[in-house]
Amino acid sequence: MERMNEIASKTAKLKKDKKYLLGNDECEQIRKQTEILSNYITATGPIGEFDKKTFKKTVKRITVSRNKEITFELINSLKLKFEYSEVE
Repeated sequence: MERMNEIASKTAKLKKDKKYLLGNDECEQIRKQTEILSNYITATGPIGEFDKKTFKKTVKRITVSRNKEITFELINSLKLKFEYSEVE
């Protein structure tokens, strides 16, 4: 019984360690995507008007909510939220 408890405890610790390591992998992926985004924006320089190419390379998803909020999710998972009003 003592041996079973020891094995169960080690298994739980290994599962916790695995979850931690996988979480770090996700952070590393976000860091790399942020670096790609930063390099692209730096190379592009200031933009005077809407640039479709830049928009497509930097924005992963756009969400429009019912409470008049639009969210732009960038390639590095950063979410930028803006309120909008209807145009008549």
